[in-house]
Amino acid sequence: MKNPLSRLGQSYGSVFRQWPALGLIMLTVFLAELAYAIILPTLPLHLKNELSAPVVGIGLIFAAFALVETLFKTPAGAVSDRRGRLRIILLGLVLGTISPLLMTVVRVWELFIPLRVLDGIAVAAVWPAMMALISERVRPQDKATALAVFNLAWISGVGLGPAVGLEIGHRFGSNIYAFYTSSILLLCAALLASAVWWTNRRSGLHPSPQNLDRHTNTEESTEARSWIEKLRQLRCQRPVLLHMLWILALIQMGLTMLLPVLPLYAQRVLGMTQQQMSEAFLGPIIVVAALALPLGRLSDRIGRDRAIHLALPLAAVALLAIPSVRQIWMLIVMGTVIGICFDLATPSWLALTSQLAPDHRQGLALGAMNTAQGLGFIIGPVLGAALYEHVSVTAPFRAAGLVLVVAAVAAILLVRAPTEEGDAVAHHIASEPPG
Repeated sequence: MKNPLSRLGQSYGSVFRQWPALGLIMLTVFLAELAYAIILPTLPLHLKNELSAPVVGIGLIFAAFALVETLFKTPAGAVSDRRGRLRIILLGLVLGTISPLLMTVVRVWELFIPLRVLDGIAVAAVWPAMMALISERVRPQDKATALAVFNLAWISGVGLGPAVGLEIGHRFGSNIYAFYTSSILLLCAALLASAVWWTNRRSGLHPSPQNLDRHTNTEESTEARSWIEKLRQLRCQRPVLLHMLWILALIQMGLTMLLPVLPLYAQRVLGMTQQQMSEAFLGPIIVVAALALPLGRLSDRIGRDRAIHLALPLAAVALLAIPSVRQIWMLIVMGTVIGICFDLATPSWLALTSQLAPDHRQGLALGAMNTAQGLGFIIGPVLGAALYEHVSVTAPFRAAGLVLVVAAVAAILLVRAPTEEGDAVAHHIASEPPG
């Protein structure tokens, strides 16, 4: 009988044998997110130590990036519907190489605000188009599995990036070298995306019925409607997508409430040192990354809506249990459970979005979901910090758990996968020219 590690390896191997280009796409996502994450810890250190930027100024620089990235994702996804996924991805990656290079020569901290605005536009161009590219290149029944590949690569980049950036700054004696590294990695990601472009026809991936690189849909070529009007039309065709937007914003808000307070809680309540935190958080990250693909396949098998209905309540229970935890190993277990739940829910959510949206609205729909996530990310940390400081150290965890309970109930009541008949009717209506 085969052991679990052998079965896990076979699971990954079979996916990449079936869809060879996903390997290139996965590496592109990993390098891009690694490049973005390298800057996260090194930029504030550079601003403070080298340019004597005030803490408020550093906050403004990060806020400028978050706001622009959030607002631009929906229109950027809509542009990728018209101009082609790979074109927009390449544009975003190449544009992203410029800002880190300029950071190495700019000597006034205020100029970092427009540089991070440029970064926000570049990042907003990449992710919705990348998700749409992956979801539309595979068979409908394999969307969650393929998007789990995206999730795996993204998690790996986020997990490694800060450590790599800090190590580079330490080894070379200056954080400027982290900016050089970020730019080089984005350039490498752009070259890989170019390789996907050229190997597209021989990749073994299943294209959608349209020409995916040109998107020559009649409606797209003759209409000059704004992306807001297109989003409004999509909402009328698929009301469930509107519910998914505000529910996803709630989910992201609940999760990100813990970002500024989790290390403080671990230190104050559990007495953990910084080294113990690093070691404790590494285990769940490895487990979550390893299970990303198998859980994506599970979602495709049991149904994306059922996977969401299962994952959200379990995550809410784990969050609500954290305030009663008094042992480090229990915190690790709860963190792992939450990570596994979102390993199951994230690709399911994205795949269901792709399933609900018409072929020529994939980028728009996925971009809107990214925007909803961004709005939750902007609100969550501020709310979590305020609850920690002004209510109690456990208040952010209880509030986050309650938010996830509300989101779980709403998802169970409102989020449903379409029937085949309803899906066909909606796609037919969406593809007809107006009038």
